[in-house]
Amino acid sequence: MPDFLNKIKLSGLPNHLLRLKVGCLVMLLRNLDPYGGLMNGTRLQIVRLGDKLVQGRLLTGTRVGKLVLIPRMPLTPSDSRLPFTMQRRQFSLSVAFAMIINKSQGQSLPNVGIYLLKPVFSHGQ
Repeated sequence: MPDFLNKIKLSGLPNHLLRLKVGCLVMLLRNLDPYGGLMNGTRLQIVRLGDKLVQGRLLTGTRVGKLVLIPRMPLTPSDSRLPFTMQRRQFSLSVAFAMIINKSQGQSLPNVGIYLLKPVFSHGQ
């Protein structure tokens, strides 16, 4: 039964397995503290790992360089097609060495690498 529950992938829930190391770049998936700079899409670098807390350094926003703590929190999917209520206690983080263009809007980045498999611009752009 736990194997089945761990394999469920729903919108609103991060994957069950999250492998992190010190120095890893991650992105927040929830608004934890908007006034403190912890919002959906905020990028962090892992500084210290614990069982119930992750310490990270902010890489984006007005508080760049500030150390913050990210707790494990109970997450319940809003769009559940399951016949039971599901709740996971996990970190609301995703590994973010790369990001899609929608998440990068509004950020100031010193360097950007773009990988385009096909031509995306039309004539004159």
